Amino acid sequence: MSERVEVAIEDLLLDHENPRLGTVESQPEALRELVELSPRNFAAMMESVKANGLDPGDLFFLVDESEETGIEGYTVVDGNRRCAALKVLVEPALLVGAGLADSTINRLRTAAEGFDSAIVGERRLCVLFDNRVEADAWILRRHGTGQEGVGRIAWGPLEIQRFQGDRSVLDILDFVGRNGAYGPDEWAGIRAKLDKRSSVLRRFLESKAGRDALGLDEETAGEMVRPISTREPKYLIGLLTQLLNDVVSGAVNTRTYNKASDIQKYFDNLPADLNAANATGGVAIAFHDLNIGTPRTSAGSASPSQSKSPQTRTSKLRDTLAPKLLEFKQPVNAKGAQFIREATRIKLKDAPLSAAFLLRGFIQFVVDSYIEETDGLEFWEGGKQLDLSVRADRVIDHLISSRKATRGNLSGIRRRLAEKANKNPASIQALNDYHHDRYQIPDVDALRAGWDDATALFVATLGRPGQ
Repeated sequence: MSERVEVAIEDLLLDHENPRLGTVESQPEALRELVELSPRNFAAMMESVKANGLDPGDLFFLVDESEETGIEGYTVVDGNRRCAALKVLVEPALLVGAGLADSTINRLRTAAEGFDSAIVGERRLCVLFDNRVEADAWILRRHGTGQEGVGRIAWGPLEIQRFQGDRSVLDILDFVGRNGAYGPDEWAGIRAKLDKRSSVLRRFLESKAGRDALGLDEETAGEMVRPISTREPKYLIGLLTQLLNDVVSGAVNTRTYNKASDIQKYFDNLPADLNAANATGGVAIAFHDLNIGTPRTSAGSASPSQSKSPQTRTSKLRDTLAPKLLEFKQPVNAKGAQFIREATRIKLKDAPLSAAFLLRGFIQFVVDSYIEETDGLEFWEGGKQLDLSVRADRVIDHLISSRKATRGNLSGIRRRLAEKANKNPASIQALNDYHHDRYQIPDVDALRAGWDDATALFVATLGRPGQ
């Protein structure tokens, strides 16, 4: 049996038998183990709860084991990580005595700053079960596998893209479905297999070699991200048919092609008629509007959604702070992912101040994340927190000494970060001044160049896609 109950947050107890942890002996130990699963992700959970509250459709599952344990309260048997994040936000002092590293405690205290308890209230609506056995039957439906559709089925990469309005792979697949030589049943079978291997396909499409071969770029239409190409439709069909068949057959996978150089070799070794060196270009057209027979040269007509100018879209300076196609992996942290979403959408001319704050914020996020994950790097020295420019300089030194990047690759961003505001309008000093000086407005070109210079740092710390 189960019932819905409202329970005070202070009466929620972390589970000493949490499957994520094994068995622990105390509440502080349970908290420490949950945090140390990934301090970075735990902080991201806290920041999400602080900003948005808790998922209203995802209630804590509880059992009352106070008689057996001698501890007053309700044991959370599902939702421990969320519960722990909530409890730390409400009472950061719980971190003291949990046996966590000082750097982790400081990070989580920072994440808790500014938390308004009104966003979650003093009591939480939960589901109380009579015992663990009854709760386990429902927990299995939430988290178990092999239940033939009874439980929750995780979204695949293409389903996530569809929900987020990212058509960068979906439009390409639709283009092949419309124009390829596949019959309806054959294409349905291929699509089903591609859904399971979409991460492999996306890796090839997002690689530099793949983008070059397909003449690939992206454009934003409202909230929708759509792929575009400058290549002839017949060439695209031939190349994509070869690639899709290789992915479906398993000839292309992450074991045989696990580096950028491997992917480059794949495209270089294609037959001559599919080699990018022999492909012609023209006006960039969205795959959504692209079909066999669509005029592609500057002498022909473009699709109704494109400019009549023969100039390709890629020759124009981007109008956003960050390009749509990133050279580095997107952060898994929720805050980092939000930085990227905003940086790739914000229009420099419309909101230069906001873009400056984003640029500084993401540089700090990358630098501080690297410090938190690297032994020997610190935020504080002599009782004072180091300036961002100093922290960044030490991160760059570490990247070079550990051979994660070359001195030449990072020289541009090192110089830019250290320069005075009057010499470089995208230096750390300048980015700080925009926040404090009510008259100073950043230059659009400088912000764009600032992001491009910092990309070498982002690549060195976050890695390249597919690595």
